[in-house]
Amino acid sequence: MMQGFGVNTYCLVNEKNERTFVKFHLTPELGVHSLVWDEALKICGQDPDFHRKDLYSAINNGTYPRWKFGIQTLKDSEADNFDFDILDATKVWPEELVPVRYIGELELNRNVDEYFPETEQVAFCTSNLVRGIDFSDDPLLQGRNFSYLDTQLNRVLIGIFIANLSSADRSILTIFRSIAQSALL
Repeated sequence: MMQGFGVNTYCLVNEKNERTFVKFHLTPELGVHSLVWDEALKICGQDPDFHRKDLYSAINNGTYPRWKFGIQTLKDSEADNFDFDILDATKVWPEELVPVRYIGELELNRNVDEYFPETEQVAFCTSNLVRGIDFSDDPLLQGRNFSYLDTQLNRVLIGIFIANLSSADRSILTIFRSIAQSALL
């Protein structure tokens, strides 16, 4: 199984509006497993969707993959205690100095019934937040917030809009799109 690690640094915000830097971790309960290079080349050459099918089959058979959900946290006042910038996405927070605290779990316990609405429209985006999580000044995160949202607006919302149009409306939209693209050239 694969380990999940949040490259970006977010902030946790409590009811007193106190901010704490946070990095998120997903650690597989079955441990981390991978293929050696030669195995990967052989399997991917035979079936490029091997891992996707393996995951789908495991879930169908009731062998649900599970991860422990953990966080690393640093108070704002601790940010300067390191010889690196904690907001630098190329740096890993050393676990011996900032231990991972496991606070929950993630279990994949069903496969999707309809791919588009349950997978494509999920629209994973760094700027989709829940209460209590906020942005930090992480420069990579700031760039992703802009570009991912822009992508989601174009990919998902336009797709929903087009899917709800009648065929006559789609023809008009196709003509409009052609005219707009020609104008940009």
